[in-house]
Amino acid sequence: MYRPMRFLLLALGLWLCAACAWAVDSPSTDPGAPQQPAPFSVPQSAPAVVVPETAYDFGGMSEGKDYVHDFKIKNTGTAELNIKKVLPG
Repeated sequence: MYRPMRFLLLALGLWLCAACAWAVDSPSTDPGAPQQPAPFSVPQSAPAVVVPETAYDFGGMSEGKDYVHDFKIKNTGTAELNIKKVLPG
């Protein structure tokens, strides 16, 4: 490609990027225009569960024996964590 053509394409690309950025940042002055939704915010007080171990392999198992493993569940949030249902996988 010729150098003037490369320069022209580069200038056009930069102009398009600037135009897109300006259009996104410009607030709408039309009162009938749809409003932007409020950004998602996390409630001040919410539970947050942490389960460090999500699977456990018992290895070879024999019929007639009981196998038990405790999974640690920790609430690192600031509100009470209520576990309403547990389903084995």
